[in-house]
Amino acid sequence: MKTYISHLIEDMQQAAKSLPAKPYLELSEDDECLRGVIEYESIEPKPMQEWFGIEKANFPPAEKLSNDELKLMVKEIIKLWKAYNFDPVLPKNLPARITYQTLVNYFDKPVIWVSEGIIGVEFCEYDPQNCPFPSEYCMCKDFENDFNTDADDFEPGLCIDNSYEITILDKELSEIAENKLPEAPIVNKLEKYVNQLIGDLNFAVEKRKNQPNIPDNIEIRSANSLIDLIKGPFKTLEDLTGISQSVFPDHIDMNGIQTREVLKVLLKLLDVYKLKIYYPKELPFEFKYQTLADEWNECYVKDLPDSGDDIDFCTGEPQTCPFGEYCDCGDNDFDFSDDEPPEPDTENNSEKDIDMPF
Repeated sequence: MKTYISHLIEDMQQAAKSLPAKPYLELSEDDECLRGVIEYESIEPKPMQEWFGIEKANFPPAEKLSNDELKLMVKEIIKLWKAYNFDPVLPKNLPARITYQTLVNYFDKPVIWVSEGIIGVEFCEYDPQNCPFPSEYCMCKDFENDFNTDADDFEPGLCIDNSYEITILDKELSEIAENKLPEAPIVNKLEKYVNQLIGDLNFAVEKRKNQPNIPDNIEIRSANSLIDLIKGPFKTLEDLTGISQSVFPDHIDMNGIQTREVLKVLLKLLDVYKLKIYYPKELPFEFKYQTLADEWNECYVKDLPDSGDDIDFCTGEPQTCPFGEYCDCGDNDFDFSDDEPPEPDTENNSEKDIDMPF
């Protein structure tokens, strides 16, 4: 076995030196720095073993190798992967036997090779129920614990989506159902219309979810976002989603449950477009809904599917802010006087250095 392993390692080392030719692309000088991104979008995936020229079947079963041999093989496989710009994402302290089998099992999986940049290879979908690693090494549960939080524990500024706002609405709807929260008399005149609107909005959410997948690799996503940011046009929410502002009723024509339900699905729609909205903390739900509806064809954003964009209707001035008395524009006024260097004494200390506050 030692002789066989030595030959296999030699083959991997040779493959690491025999990289595929850089694909020909008609790129301008300005676009050359984005070569890796453009390659990622244009090159067809194929099994990793075809990129390497080394078949998965060439690797012995893990149980046939000693612990030292497993460690050596893992080291050499990762060297080969990194030569081809593949970066395996593995839990810390994962035993060599499991690492070896995980890497070898991936040799027949389709991947995209790029001549520049890094392609992160993740083996886990961050679902603890289906994690490929033993529970003691699983990283999923760390992510799950981060999200198992009550609305009262959320910090809106730390959320990267609209989950905070949706959680508040879910909590209020639950309290209404349990008669813990008073609710205005039911308005029935728009019941069928509102139900249809919610159905249409949910359909739009699912339709957007079925758009092309976002690359797993963070470098590729960042580069894609840069391209979209520079070249992508600004669009209103109406133009971006294809949903007319005219379909949204005024909140006074709906009851509180209806308004909350419509707002909730609108926030879900913003989420699938990776648009995070910012509201003052104490803003009532009807103001949240009405502001979003009123600004639907006035608010301009960019479609950045890899990184997302922010929506903030606040003007920065309490006098003109659409949130009125709930505006928290003025809450973050700072006194910068202590951050500025002292004025020089030109008469007595013209040559003396000024001590900066950092």
